[in-house]
Amino acid sequence: MGKKVKRGALKVYEVKIHMSLESLEALFLLKNQVIECIIQNKYKEQWEVSMIEWRNEFLLGIEKIDEQHKKLFQIASDIHALMKNKLVTDKYDQILILISELKDYTVFHFTSEEEYMKSIEYRKLFSHKVEHDDFIEKINNVDLDKVDLDHQQYLLEILEFVVNWISVHILETDKAYTVK
Repeated sequence: MGKKVKRGALKVYEVKIHMSLESLEALFLLKNQVIECIIQNKYKEQWEVSMIEWRNEFLLGIEKIDEQHKKLFQIASDIHALMKNKLVTDKYDQILILISELKDYTVFHFTSEEEYMKSIEYRKLFSHKVEHDDFIEKINNVDLDKVDLDHQQYLLEILEFVVNWISVHILETDKAYTVK
């Protein structure tokens, strides 16, 4: 009888080892999936942060304009922060505040930039102003129903639009009036 108990105990022990190996494999797979998610999110967050980060390549060498451009990046950063904030579920009012700030500040900035271009008699002022007007029109035509329907998606869309627009605009269109 002692042997039967030992064999039974051995069999139970074998089952526990087998289950433990399966559990370890499952945990290993789960660990790898978690690590992959962490890596992907880390790179995604780094991309998002670098996407809205002020870099020296945006400098035009005109202090007043450079400071205004930095402010536009700060507004984009505020949009990003709101988008990432998981504690705020109803972001509608805050989105409207940020859109209003963006609109008001871009009007101020564009006016200031256009006055500067007039002062240096920049020959492409008109086409530059058209780009400014197109940006303002896009911001003025915000679909409030769309904002209310899906805050996160709208924030992502506006963030991508603003960051892409100001980055390309500064690096290409604005740099053109600084070339002598």
